[in-house]
Amino acid sequence: MSDSPGMVDRIVHLSAGSFLWVRLVLEEMENAYTDEDIEDILKEVPGDLGLLYARMIRSIDEQPRRRKLAWPILTWVVLASRPLSIQELQVAVKLDAGETPRQLQSALPTLCGQFVYTDQNSRVYIIHETAREFLLNSRLDAAWKIDAAPGHSRLAALCLHLLSGQALKVRLENMAAEVNTANQDGILLDYAAAHFSEHLHHSNPEADGLVGTLALFFRTNVLAWMELICYGGDLGIVISTGRNLKQFLAGQRNPDCPTASERKSIGSWATDLLRIATRFGKILRTCPSAIHGLIPPFCPTRSAVHRTFATGDESLVVRGASEPDWDECIARIAFDTGVGDAFKVAYGDQLFAIGLRCGTICIYDGSTTAEVGQVQHPGTTNLYLMLLSSDDKYLASGTADGVLLWDTTTRTQLYRFEVKLEYQQPLSFSFYGETLLLVSSTGQVISL
Repeated sequence: MSDSPGMVDRIVHLSAGSFLWVRLVLEEMENAYTDEDIEDILKEVPGDLGLLYARMIRSIDEQPRRRKLAWPILTWVVLASRPLSIQELQVAVKLDAGETPRQLQSALPTLCGQFVYTDQNSRVYIIHETAREFLLNSRLDAAWKIDAAPGHSRLAALCLHLLSGQALKVRLENMAAEVNTANQDGILLDYAAAHFSEHLHHSNPEADGLVGTLALFFRTNVLAWMELICYGGDLGIVISTGRNLKQFLAGQRNPDCPTASERKSIGSWATDLLRIATRFGKILRTCPSAIHGLIPPFCPTRSAVHRTFATGDESLVVRGASEPDWDECIARIAFDTGVGDAFKVAYGDQLFAIGLRCGTICIYDGSTTAEVGQVQHPGTTNLYLMLLSSDDKYLASGTADGVLLWDTTTRTQLYRFEVKLEYQQPLSFSFYGETLLLVSSTGQVISL
């Protein structure tokens, strides 16, 4: 540029303090080859971000070949539950648009008009939250906007088609054979398995074909999906899927619609997922493949999983053990003999803890009831006080000898308050923000 200092001042003035505006304009200038091109850009680019986004949309819309890839890409980037990798996005676009993008990472800025960018880990992000809001704005021209509910419906259906196909079974077969290779569709499989229900939760429950696609998944590959999730070790995904399914079904307006029977079956599956994850979680974390032949026969006889997968000629037969429906018991936690009785229970937001008389405290995930760790309160006197902070960060345990404060993430001791005099014996305590308040036997309040 012939007058760089002057040009810089001009850009700063036009930006009105918006760093994003400067970034977008400088990126556009990268395709300028003369000073006159730069001058035209500065004259044409609007100062308002909304108008700038509209200009970027028009540049996409003017090229049909560009548009047919840009809109599926933008839909996935805007609505995805987490940022997708370039490889995942490439598979997603192929599933969505039936087109195979070439050299997607280098083509993204051109295809999507600066709306997206890739980070150093090759994950794709929207340029700014204001851009996401612009594309989701209901007042935007129908040809340009991303309609959230129909978009989520489409993404949910695409994820379910992938999970109902051969890619899932191929992945499990490769895992069993300790082979790391994956087919092209399998690249998106982990995302689809973990997040399809989140798209369902935000979708239109009356969308054409969505209930049927979901019902097909439950008739075919649901146990393989659960096995894959269990191999990953996060049964919380199964719990959240059950909850999202219930929210999805709650949105239906016509209970007498043609898909009423399928919806009833899906509702039964939603309950099954919640109960299987908590009732059989320990077994599934140890042996994920047990979901196929061992667990369905032990589920209630009227449950969807029992009716679908425990009635074949080769199924395990359980006589006299299964109730017709799930009872009110979410999970049972047993302790080895000799460790002492379960004596105290404390709960926070996402965690709960069980204290044994011997001083051992077991900490559990509140959703899956999976044990996440233990701490040991030292001493010979019985544990009789225990408390979790509301945000789950801290655990306090107390005996007649003193009070300990623990970090629940690292399970390390942060602080120890020793009782040196009988009148200081702790009777109760409570968290007040980051502070632990202790009430002694004489009514003293001690801040720890």
